[in-house]
Amino acid sequence: MPTNRRALRLLGRPNVKLIRVRTFRSDTRDLGFSLIEIMVAMMLLAVLALAVLPTLVTGLRTAATNTTLATSTGLVNQQLEDARSRTTCGALAAPPFSATDTRGAVLTVTRSVASCPVGGYPRAISVSISVTRAATGVTVSSARTLVYVEGP
Repeated sequence: MPTNRRALRLLGRPNVKLIRVRTFRSDTRDLGFSLIEIMVAMMLLAVLALAVLPTLVTGLRTAATNTTLATSTGLVNQQLEDARSRTTCGALAAPPFSATDTRGAVLTVTRSVASCPVGGYPRAISVSISVTRAATGVTVSSARTLVYVEGP
């Protein structure tokens, strides 16, 4: 005989059936992930990683190129300012030198000056500056300018 008051009330009515409510207990076998669920999750993570990998590699290459380009541009600007500070044609010439950027790439800086005439001063002299990679010989950046000099 049911002890629930509602069930007792329903017993007195015709055409009313008692419904047994099942309560679910947690089974110790259902507490974790199955091996198949873990494998599916790992497969999804692998697919996502493969999708992101090309973007990561491209970003690293671009960062390395930009580092070398920024260093070489700074070296060109430094040489241009040095050439503009000279007042005689003979003082414009400078020997080539090497510099290293933050990644460790060795850069060679070369400043070439057009031939200095004997007379006709003051005048403008053409000066070219180039920065090349020592390992490959590829020109990374270059500039050409006219420098006003007062004498030979």
